[in-house]
Amino acid sequence: MYVDKAGMIDRYGETKLVQLTDRATPRTGGIVDAVLDKALADAAAAIHGYARSAGYAVPFSPTPDMVDGWQACIALYLLYRDEAPKKVKEDYDTALAQLKDLAAGRITLQAAGVEAPAPVEGAAVLFDAPPRIMTGHGLKGF
Repeated sequence: MYVDKAGMIDRYGETKLVQLTDRATPRTGGIVDAVLDKALADAAAAIHGYARSAGYAVPFSPTPDMVDGWQACIALYLLYRDEAPKKVKEDYDTALAQLKDLAAGRITLQAAGVEAPAPVEGAAVLFDAPPRIMTGHGLKGF
């Protein structure tokens, strides 16, 4: 997992996590680790699914910059179940949109302290394609 219990407490506060995870009757008065861990695991599974479709295997160390935030946002939304506040839903939707961009190749994962490959200067993109069939000259008069 990328975000643990301490990371979730830092982001959202212990009181909020107690409210969302302590579902038993009578209440325990604390964070229920099994409920929190399930939400975090489900969020990590979603991240891995999108990452795999883009050809990534998300590393645990160093963790790519965005992954912690994605997991936290998704897990929090899952903890709310059907009654998530607007901001939590917006953060969840943003995380999913970014994961879809990752899967489509529009964004890449970058970890702190790991340099991205530098572009090669003077390199040109080359491609080989058959000659054009439809040209302005060939379509003249239509």
